[in-house]
Order: sequence, then structure tokens, then C-alpha cells
Amino acid sequence: MAVWHLGGRLGLRACLGAGRALCIRFQSHSSRGVENGDRSQPSLKRPKIPKIYTKTGDKGFSSTFTGERRPKDDQVFEAVGTTDELSSFIGFAMELVAEKGHTFAEELEKIQCRLQDVGSALATPRSSAREAHSKLTAFGEEPVLELERWIDKYSSQLPPLAAFILPSGGKSSSALHLCRAVCRRAERRVVPLVQRGETDANVAKFLNRLSDYLFTLARYAAMKEGRPEKIYKKLWSSPAEVERINVDKGSSWARPGQRQVTSEPTPQRRTCSAPSLALCSAKSQPRAQAARRQLERVGGSLWRYSREPGRRRALLLLLLESS
Repeated sequence: MAVWHLGGRLGLRACLGAGRALCIRFQSHSSRGVENGDRSQPSLKRPKIPKIYTKTGDKGFSSTFTGERRPKDDQVFEAVGTTDELSSFIGFAMELVAEKGHTFAEELEKIQCRLQDVGSALATPRSSAREAHSKLTAFGEEPVLELERWIDKYSSQLPPLAAFILPSGGKSSSALHLCRAVCRRAERRVVPLVQRGETDANVAKFLNRLSDYLFTLARYAAMKEGRPEKIYKKLWSSPAEVERINVDKGSSWARPGQRQVTSEPTPQRRTCSAPSLALCSAKSQPRAQAARRQLERVGGSLWRYSREPGRRRALLLLLLESS
């Protein structure tokens, strides 16, 4: 007990000595001419951490950078939110790009920072902004020119584009195509604000170039990873080929993929002559009505195309014979 008591006293003295040293250092920063007993002691409270929720938007309104309160479905917040969504998609694409070791991941990170500047410019409507606000959130032309330089750099390394391509080419490429589609939507949200004079035209130009950049980068990523791009192929028949559609009798008109177009002459089918067409239709009126309903349901596009009465009669007869 004696030993513990001695150690405890020594420890207490050591703590008191350290406390005096801290107190002396604290006093050196205080004003002169204040007595030791009157000097304030350092606060032991932790700094207050701001809460993530403010409850100021519970009634459906939010504030712009200028302090103006607007409904949350206002065009300004719609544009800001879509831009934030675009940045999130780019962040997801960056993770896939980084896994493949692509060097343009740094460009995508820089674009995310640019999108923060875009959001600041959008959140500062000119109708309520003071000069100080406008100077702080101004969006210049340099980001647009930088994107154009990047587009030219990657385009020079790609094969010429001879057909429409579908979003494909691997995970990185597909994710960048998704970013491109979201970017197009963000541009559509910004254009009305530019037309109303609420934001700078360079914001819309930047989003326009950014969608082109993301498209080019998606193709570049597919090329670097050795993944083929899927080419658009027209599945529907041309107007000249509609007359030569050969319907498989064992299947229905349910899906466009089941329609077989052939260049061979269509076999001769039993049809009614023009004078007896009315009689033929009268005899099979219930079947004709059922065939018309089926055709409108499963072959609506082809039925709407065939606006001429003669073509529609031929299609009905064709369906009646194949049923």
C-alpha cells in the first residue's frame, strides 16, 4: 500500500507539473496585465459536429446559393439533381475503369470536379444573384475546350464509325455509355435555364461536349480491352419488303423476331376476286373480326403501316388462311 501510495503521489505530482506547463503555455497566448486567477482555462469540450439533416426541406422547398427558396421540383433543382446523378454514375464507371488500369481515370475524376462547378453555377440563378455570387460561381469556356482536346486525342486512335453501335463493349464501355445517356438528360434539363437566361451558356456547351467525350471514351475502352462493339441491325422490314413477309404457319405474329422476310416470290394463295370480296367477307365476318383484333394486338406496327384498304384486306386474308 505504501509503495502504491508513493507512486500515486508521484504520479499526481507529475500530472500537476504537466498541467502547470500547459497552463503556462496557454497563458503565454493570453493578453498581458491579466491576473493568473482571472485567466480563462482551455475548453475541454469537443467541437460541435453539424448534423447532416437540417429539416429545412420537409415542406418541399429548398434554397439556392443566392438564398432564394424554391420548390424542390423547380427546373433549377431538377438540373442540379441530374448533374449530381451524372457525377455518381461517373464515379461508378471510374471503379470499373480503375480495375482495368485505364489511364483516363484521372480525366473522369477531373470531370467530377467540373460537375461540382456546374452544380454551383446552376444553383446560382441570375434572376436572384448578386455580383458577388456570379463571380464566385462563373463557369468559363476552358472546360469545354479541354473536352474537345480529349475527344480529338481518342478519336484519332479509333477506327472510323461506319454504323450505329449499341451500348456494349465490356463493363467499362457499357458503364460509360450509361454515363453518356445520363449526361444527355442533364443537358436537356439545363437548356431551358439557358434559354431563360438563368445560367451561363457554357454550362450547356460543357454537357454537350461531355456526352461526346463519354461516347468516344466508351469506344476507346472497348478497343483497349479487346471487346467487340455490337452494331445496330435493322430488324423491321422496309416498306418494299412488307409485301413479301412470309409468316410461319406454326407460329403467331407475337414477336417481330419471328417474322421471316424472304426475297423469294410469295406462293400463290387463295384469294377472293374483287366482285366477290364483299360476299367472301360476309361469310367469314366473325373470323374476319377475330383476325382483325388479333392483327391489331400482335402486329400493330404492321397494321398501322398498312393504311391502304387493299393492303389491309390482303393482310386479313393472309392471317385467315394461316390460322
